[in-house]
Amino acid sequence: MDGVYQPITIESDGSSHWGHSEVLGLTICWEDGSLRWWDSSEQCYLATHAEEADARQLESEARRLEQVELSAERQARLAAQERVRQLEELVARLRNPDDTPGLHCTPPRIGQCPGAAARRGGGAGEF
Repeated sequence: MDGVYQPITIESDGSSHWGHSEVLGLTICWEDGSLRWWDSSEQCYLATHAEEADARQLESEARRLEQVELSAERQARLAAQERVRQLEELVARLRNPDDTPGLHCTPPRIGQCPGAAARRGGGAGEF
């Protein structure tokens, strides 16, 4: 304090050791072979470097998966929009056959279908 080193008084219960730093507002703890900092205002340990790295990796993976999902949704939406466009085009052609080459056929009358002669027992080439 005031630029002068103040040692932290360490307490122990035999297996754990701890001491509170007024300057940091944290309690340093030695438990199970690990040195940790306890934040009494948040009631939790500060994350270790490894814990923070794991959290960053998990967040990164979550963002990547979200991007994959968004991309898949976008592709599905685009495919659906294209299919709607194709169907609308087909409906328009069917409603206006005069505007579409190849749709000028007239349905055959009964007995004039190519398969009718075979069903009647007629020979090849009969209509």
